[in-house]
Amino acid sequence: MRTRTYVGLLIAAGVLLRIFDLVSRGAIELDGIEYARAAELYAKGAFSLALKGVRVPLYPMVVGFFHLFIGDVELAGRLASLFFGVLLIPAAYLFARRFFREEEALLVAAAVSLQPYLVRYSGAVLSESLAAFLFGLAVFSFYQGWIEKRTESIGLSGILLTLAYLTRPEYIIYFIPLACLLLFKERRYRDAGLFVACFFIPAFVFLLYLRADTGFWVIDRKMLAWQQAAMPGSSFAHFFGTVSVSGALENVPATLYHFCEAMCLPYLFLAILGFRRVERSYRLLIVMLVAMHILGRSFVPLSTKRYSIEFAPVVMPFVAQGVYVLRGFFSGFRHKSLLIGLSLAAIAALAFFQGIDPGDQRRGLQKKAGLILREEHAEAIAARLPIPSFYAGARWVNLAAVAAEAQQCEKVEKSLKAAGVSYVVIDQTIERDSPFIRSCLSGPAPIAEFRQDTDYVEVYRLGATR
Repeated sequence: MRTRTYVGLLIAAGVLLRIFDLVSRGAIELDGIEYARAAELYAKGAFSLALKGVRVPLYPMVVGFFHLFIGDVELAGRLASLFFGVLLIPAAYLFARRFFREEEALLVAAAVSLQPYLVRYSGAVLSESLAAFLFGLAVFSFYQGWIEKRTESIGLSGILLTLAYLTRPEYIIYFIPLACLLLFKERRYRDAGLFVACFFIPAFVFLLYLRADTGFWVIDRKMLAWQQAAMPGSSFAHFFGTVSVSGALENVPATLYHFCEAMCLPYLFLAILGFRRVERSYRLLIVMLVAMHILGRSFVPLSTKRYSIEFAPVVMPFVAQGVYVLRGFFSGFRHKSLLIGLSLAAIAALAFFQGIDPGDQRRGLQKKAGLILREEHAEAIAARLPIPSFYAGARWVNLAAVAAEAQQCEKVEKSLKAAGVSYVVIDQTIERDSPFIRSCLSGPAPIAEFRQDTDYVEVYRLGATR
């Protein structure tokens, strides 16, 4: 009973951490602006325009649904992430209870509730919280169907994996190790066929849409940015925008490092301790998925810990078993209860300090500029980042791109006026990269200025410049 009480308190702490993180957030995330714009279109029923503006549609569609009831689209996005971040806790508990003892299941839920990066992304206008929820459910459902030979669970896992792909495009590769387990380990051809059909039929509909809209076979619109490495004249051109095999092998250590970083060091340590205590079948499943993840991400030019967050829930059974190993180690000490309590307190403290996002100071200044410009009813704003235009409800013109192309004031002013820009926002970064930009605005003083430490943002009315 005492263990249940302690773990229950940890779960409650995880929920409170998520809520605290949400209310302490600063400016919207840069990728979140894309999601928020699409969500507004979904809420208005403009599905065609929304689909053209995002890489994959599910997360902005969910935010759009929340936006129907919540007027502020940024808050709608944060609450959508919070909803699925909290929902992941009982989902992990219910899965673990099916295959482990009650106490172990509670530890799994507690580990999920306090994992720092699961906490952090539960308050962000980003797709990670929904993606981790869907991927976790897909893996849990597959394991249940695989071990208990439940065909309906296998089919459900395929559908959930499709939804995960429609949330984050890189999830499209995970059907490979799951199908291989069914085909080659147990020769369950019927279940494998059902799994692949449940995954590919809905996913292929979206792939066909992208093919019709872009003229290329791509898994998301971001692949269109790989134009330089594309193969001319081929509808599969952009699949060749990934790095080479030798380049991918060079990326493996960095990708593995970011994966370990996303798991969080104390959790990773506990998972290693408890790895051999978990059923061999579950170990095989997770190892195959992690191997596919490391290999797949190594072929993509950019990799950060953000792209490995989805694995945090599925490694928690190892973490729970690691707690028992640690408790066994402390059993030889005189004050074992105190040592165990201090260890759990350290994990909770880590969740607080790493899980709570203090907000980017520079983005916060950009937000202040946008709120000022909202009162000015600006129609188009030139800035290095789209944050001011988002909060002002205006169209964004990329000032960095304009300055890089023009390289002189007359051309900058001509380009901005042609774009209908009425306000310009500069900061220390744009001034460092394009030193001449201030001389283009050397007329009256800025209408607003925000500073914090060495960071600053200044707002100019274009018509008031020289």
